[in-house]
Amino acid sequence: MIEIIGIGPGDERYHTMEVNERIKASEYVIGTERQLKSVHVLEKGIRYDGKLATLKALIETGLTQYGCVSVLASGDPSFYGISTWIQKNFESEQIAIVTGISSLQILFGKLGLPMHDVFLTSLHGREPNWELWTKLPKVGLLTDRVQTPAVIARTLLDRGLNPKMVVGEWLTYPEEKIEMGFADDFLERQYEFCVVVIDFEG
Repeated sequence: MIEIIGIGPGDERYHTMEVNERIKASEYVIGTERQLKSVHVLEKGIRYDGKLATLKALIETGLTQYGCVSVLASGDPSFYGISTWIQKNFESEQIAIVTGISSLQILFGKLGLPMHDVFLTSLHGREPNWELWTKLPKVGLLTDRVQTPAVIARTLLDRGLNPKMVVGEWLTYPEEKIEMGFADDFLERQYEFCVVVIDFEG
């Protein structure tokens, strides 16, 4: 059995009870150093370097030795998370997904805004579809190291647009910052671990 455990955006206050129970019961927990620290299993956990080939080998080793493996996933593993890759590489009947809280959910909650009219997607290793997205009322984005808030802002300005933007950085961590403005307000600073909301109607 492979348990894909969503641990939310970072802070342990956002772990569900089921997440904590599954991790406590697991003999073989795989995660990055940051993930293992957040669930307090850095010593007994199995660290991996973020490379999928490494993760695949560790899962196979854990299944052979223990029969059950727990893989930590940031946010919600079913929302542009690691679950899709695991389901493609292992038998689906041996996979269980434990839902976590997405960083976009955290941001909308902190802003006091509904999510039902927002198109939610990810830029992790994906090409943006600005032709579609700029025609929508609101877009929520998981960003990566290439498509940063500054790059997104520059792209929009180059298209003659200067919409309202909200950037949530390091959400739930002590370094958390939430910044609001227009696209031209986000050109200068470097960002890490961000989600972005763009309001094309505002």
